[in-house]
Amino acid sequence: MNNENRLIIAKKYAQAFINIFKKKLVFDDLKKLESFSEYLRENRNIFVYAKLSLIDISVKEEVFDKLLSSFNLGDFFSDLVNLLIKHNRISLLPEVLDNIIKIYKNDNNIMEFNVISSDKLTENRLNLIKTFLSNKTQKYIIIKEKIDPNLIAGLKIYSDDFEWQNSIRHQLNLLERS
Repeated sequence: MNNENRLIIAKKYAQAFINIFKKKLVFDDLKKLESFSEYLRENRNIFVYAKLSLIDISVKEEVFDKLLSSFNLGDFFSDLVNLLIKHNRISLLPEVLDNIIKIYKNDNNIMEFNVISSDKLTENRLNLIKTFLSNKTQKYIIIKEKIDPNLIAGLKIYSDDFEWQNSIRHQLNLLERS
């Protein structure tokens, strides 16, 4: 299965999950889902074992139930995982989880921004940025702060849809290009 088909199928599973469990999914689940998805990406070998026909489906389900439990994800996620196991598509789980997160954020008017600065920003500054972005987008803002010592005196703020940068390095790059 090529990557484009994987993404299309993963999105369909995610949308079906949201359609059924929309009311059970809460904001706090997002961080857990992101952590679980990241864990699965870092431990892709799990899917090699999960695809082995020698291993009984009930054993695979039990292993993934324990994984879900270790990430404090609700029982309703077991239904999704068990379905993917039965359809022999468990390797799509990280992409399905990413799509669930994306759909949830979209449906609940949530937008995530990465804020990169050369030094750690104060809580007050982060709140000002959050308020500014919220006013501009009319959405609830989640900020992921990152520090880049190569960024000279400024900020870089971006999301999937927006990018804004104001740093001395950026200005030097613009001057260099002209």
